[in-house]
Amino acid sequence: MDSPKGRKGKKTSRTIALSPGTVADLELWLPMLPNQEPDALLFPSERNTALWRDNVWYRSMQPALETVGLGWAIFQVLRRTNASLGRKAKVDDKVAADQRGHGLGVSLEVYSQSDLQQKSAVVEKIESEVIR
Repeated sequence: MDSPKGRKGKKTSRTIALSPGTVADLELWLPMLPNQEPDALLFPSERNTALWRDNVWYRSMQPALETVGLGWAIFQVLRRTNASLGRKAKVDDKVAADQRGHGLGVSLEVYSQSDLQQKSAVVEKIESEVIR
């Protein structure tokens, strides 16, 4: 178990939003937990201990990604995809950065990537301004 990193590497906590689908999945999951105490682990291991990030990745996430042809993807790819899709959907940059636990600079300069469709729209817009 670990705390999320905050700005400048400090351990912090943060509040995140969950989609309605995720909330519905959690509502189905909660009654199946062996320990129903409020401070119990939400995703315990088979021995009711904390899951380790690397074990979850290698045992569950990576095999699932491989079945859909994305075995090459790593956490950074998933994070970059989230950032880029949010930007393309015109999600407020600050809100998106806060949800991922980043500052604006990291979110925009490191993770968000423009796709070819977005770049094409920009050059078409510039061309239409010049050729009036």
